[in-house]
Amino acid sequence: MPEPSLAVDDWGQPEEAAQRTHRPPSRGSAFSRMSELVGQRPGHPPSAPDTAAEQPETQLSPTTDHPAPSGCEHCGAQAAEDHETLDDRTLCGGCIREHHYLRCDHCQRYDRHARLNENSVPICSLCADAHYWSCAECGVLVSEGGYCADCHAGRRSTVIHSYSYKPKPKFQGDGPLFVGIELEVSTPDGRVRDAAHTVLKHLGTVGYLKEDSSIRGQGFEIVSHPMSYAWAMEQFPWTFLDSLTWLGCDADANGLHVHVSREAFDGPCHLYRWMKFFYRNQRQVVTLARRGSNPHADFGSGGRRNIKHYAKGEKSNRYQAINTQNDATLELRVFAGTLKRQQAQAAIGLAVASVEYTRLLSTRDIVRCGGWEWPAFAAWVSERSEFAPLWAEMEELQCAC
Repeated sequence: MPEPSLAVDDWGQPEEAAQRTHRPPSRGSAFSRMSELVGQRPGHPPSAPDTAAEQPETQLSPTTDHPAPSGCEHCGAQAAEDHETLDDRTLCGGCIREHHYLRCDHCQRYDRHARLNENSVPICSLCADAHYWSCAECGVLVSEGGYCADCHAGRRSTVIHSYSYKPKPKFQGDGPLFVGIELEVSTPDGRVRDAAHTVLKHLGTVGYLKEDSSIRGQGFEIVSHPMSYAWAMEQFPWTFLDSLTWLGCDADANGLHVHVSREAFDGPCHLYRWMKFFYRNQRQVVTLARRGSNPHADFGSGGRRNIKHYAKGEKSNRYQAINTQNDATLELRVFAGTLKRQQAQAAIGLAVASVEYTRLLSTRDIVRCGGWEWPAFAAWVSERSEFAPLWAEMEELQCAC
């Protein structure tokens, strides 16, 4: 896994992304190479090969001569050399050229569906599956997953930034309570650039895109700049979720992380109450988050046991339900990714509502009124219309009481 992103989680320390400079042969050269390798345009077959009747009869020596070729399994002609195909057929050179077979550089067998790698070398379909990935944009075979160097350089410079990209944060709305989201999105093969441009048209300057190796398949991570809850509900361009759905994108198998500014808390005691609330109500939280404790967002006993230390400033393992490693934010990692507006807004709502709910939670509330328990929190949320998306999601998932 790469080092943790500080784009949203370290709002005070921007840093420019490193740029990759290596560029392989362009895609145009790859397609030119394909034409050269085929060597014959469709509809212009080569001359028929010589048959045995047209050649002088030759007697084979059982000790020094090789057996005669077995003959082409397509046209039946004898030829000076047989060519073995991927489906274990033997074809003559004429049929190989006429039907556009290419010889795989790995296994040396011929394949009608061979593809070129980024060095313009043909690879059969079996070897491609075993040893290569497809570039997410141009389809050229690459030896390492993701993108060929040509597409990688182009997209990083204009659309999708590297994982380490950390721009100066642009705060939207009034603080001190700010939230930010990191939404991991998977795209159909070859549609990454279309999806990225679509998102950026909606986001404008309130967010950006980054690479993330944890994303299932091809895709990118959408990162927002810090925003107040009211601004997020009223002005954030949520319509990009609908556009991504229309393009065939998906987020359910990925994650949605919500960052909360540390300055939103009144002090260590408030932070302790907030973290304690999440760990005490794990069952309801994972129901609302739509995924259970997992290696990327662990609700393990270590996190629960060390809450008091984290509240005083100690740093946790990054892959806990609440990541406390960042200096400027606390990261809720529990949520499954989503392209549904209500679910995304409910995730932000849970983060903000829980901060406000625990702000004035007293010892008396906890001891006598079950203040740390979920029913008390649910009743509090139901009385506040600003958390309508959260309340609607709680009712749908039957965790409203």
